[in-house]
Amino acid sequence: MIANASVRNALMRLPADVKQRLAELPHHVHALQSLVEQIDEDRFAQTAAHPDATALLTVVYPLERAVEVVDRYVCDLAASAIRCGGLMVERPDENLRRLPMIGVTSRRRAEFLLSVHHARERLERPPDAAARRNLARAAAVLAREAMPFLGDCTAWLLAHEPDPDGA
Repeated sequence: MIANASVRNALMRLPADVKQRLAELPHHVHALQSLVEQIDEDRFAQTAAHPDATALLTVVYPLERAVEVVDRYVCDLAASAIRCGGLMVERPDENLRRLPMIGVTSRRRAEFLLSVHHARERLERPPDAAARRNLARAAAVLAREAMPFLGDCTAWLLAHEPDPDGA
């Protein structure tokens, strides 16, 4: 019970926006995981290549949006860790690249998250079939890596967030 109270007290010291991201990210990850289970890479690529209104609403948009939301949360948490680590916050891809340098997460996980971020960014330009297929792969990676990243980042933030009482 003391450990739980200690963790709760530490969490309460985190900035409100960080606490919000930590609390909300699991819900979005679970939604993404459900979509990844329902929509495989081939189905997504075929539907995106020859969409009709129903396909866009039931396959393409939900997966793209879920990846966008979870990626944004991951990038926001990465920026918070970079800031907490005393570094200047950069572009999201640069922040993700620097996470292993300050010990937030492994280099491998950071590379996975960076590949997802790049796949999502490619959709901001007119996407081709390869970009769509890449996004479907990225969705599966993000569904697998986001919760372990949340654990890594939460533990690191709790260990490194300055104590407002100076203790």
